[in-house]
Amino acid sequence: MSEIGHCILLAVKTEVIMKMFKNLTASKIFQLLFFGIMILLGLSIYKDYGMSWDENFQRNENGKIVYEYIFKNAKSEYFNAGEKYHGPALEFVLYSMERLFNLDDTRTIYLMRHLVCYLIYLFSALMLFKLIEEIYQNWKLAAFACIVYTLSPRLFAESFYNSKDVGDLSIFTIAICSGYRFIMDTSWRKAMIHGLVSGFLIAIRITGIIMPAITLFVLALYSINMRKETSIKYNTINGLLYLGFTVGFAILFWPIMWHHPIDNFSSAWKEMSQFDWKSHVTYLGEFVNTWELPWHYLPVWIGLTTPILILILLFLSVIAIAVNTFFLKRIDHKKYFLTIFAFLLFVAPISSVVFLHSIVYDGWRHLYFIYGAMIVAIVYPIYLLENRVGKKIGNYLHSLLLIGYVPVILMMIKLHPFQNLYFNKLFYPSLADARFNMEMDYWGLTYSKGLKYIVDNDKAKTVNVKVDNFGGNINLLLLAKEERDRINFVTEDSLANYFVGNYRWCRSEYPYPNECYNVTVDGAKVMAVYKLK
Repeated sequence: MSEIGHCILLAVKTEVIMKMFKNLTASKIFQLLFFGIMILLGLSIYKDYGMSWDENFQRNENGKIVYEYIFKNAKSEYFNAGEKYHGPALEFVLYSMERLFNLDDTRTIYLMRHLVCYLIYLFSALMLFKLIEEIYQNWKLAAFACIVYTLSPRLFAESFYNSKDVGDLSIFTIAICSGYRFIMDTSWRKAMIHGLVSGFLIAIRITGIIMPAITLFVLALYSINMRKETSIKYNTINGLLYLGFTVGFAILFWPIMWHHPIDNFSSAWKEMSQFDWKSHVTYLGEFVNTWELPWHYLPVWIGLTTPILILILLFLSVIAIAVNTFFLKRIDHKKYFLTIFAFLLFVAPISSVVFLHSIVYDGWRHLYFIYGAMIVAIVYPIYLLENRVGKKIGNYLHSLLLIGYVPVILMMIKLHPFQNLYFNKLFYPSLADARFNMEMDYWGLTYSKGLKYIVDNDKAKTVNVKVDNFGGNINLLLLAKEERDRINFVTEDSLANYFVGNYRWCRSEYPYPNECYNVTVDGAKVMAVYKLK
């Protein structure tokens, strides 16, 4: 084709694209651009992240064993499995995809899992955007919520490799969307949809039972507030229908519940509430036993690792709810009850942990699922403030908020691929200040860099490596097969060519003189490789 022909073709394509965008609303353009960019970003960086401590265990002892029970009738293995009371729903999906595409190499398997988990996270962000846009009739407000939800530093990083906690967050956020639509319109179809999502959520982690509990509570409040007798009866019937769907789908997605569901549910709840993990964590400069954590452990971790702008808006949300509840007679029911719904969904779990002294560790990862509810709640004070300052200034409010969030995004770029180490500078101006005072690389992700350095720089056929903890062993699975075959793990210094450590359960430098490589993030050394021979 001649150069003139290429120019004509390019002009035609450009005109078609311009016409397509011209017919789209601003909301659709944002969705296409933002999620298109986020998908491309994920595709370009998903190989950068290491492998987390629990990934292999979750795959083998949860997803794989359930898959083989269903398709290969491996009853004995499943009923005797140590993880049978841990919800398998998402792990089963991930393992099924692995089998569908005939993936056998560990690097390929875990990179696939990372990418799929990230895409599920993005889908939950899209559902959040659509809910807020629908209720507030404001795509800019929805866009702000979507951006800060997606680009929360720790959650963004963990969305790739933490199928347990961030996977739970993703489905919980989707359940918020289906739940609120059900509360506003209790049709049997929406009862079934929300029951499906709630059942899947419970089959991921049993704490998901908070969703039907809060859903039915807010539905009752809304029905009473509307003061229509027919509405109360109708909502009661459909509320019970939703509860039935939830129970049915939870049993369907959790095979251990196919047998003696009441007894097994009771056992699962007991195991969750009395989880026996005897160890210690670094907290405020001290080693603290996991069964003796102070009541403020969870609130402090949330306060130190959530962006400050979100914390401020969350505080304003509490004030807005109080003012609208006790002082104002006229309220917008849809927006108000959405905020109440979200508020209860993040306050109730925190309160439960604090008052029941539940065992949590490694920061607040066990309660990551509340973050979507936090983001929904912060939208309300922005909406009220926008109305108070007037439409002209209100149009710029979202832009100002996004500008205020830019430092967080820049910090994410600086920390990559270790955004999971993010602190918001309330206590610690840099990671160097947080080092040895708070848990850092508890997932062991930095080991992937250390092992990769060794296989790239030591050409010996076999390299003996001693690692400080299990995080080093598990990250071997992310290396290429020819690299994995060259690494031999040993437990004695006298046998090792290298020592690799990530400072977990270590509050001082390692006692080796010949450091040859390290990972330093924001002034904090979080992993080091020492040559021993």
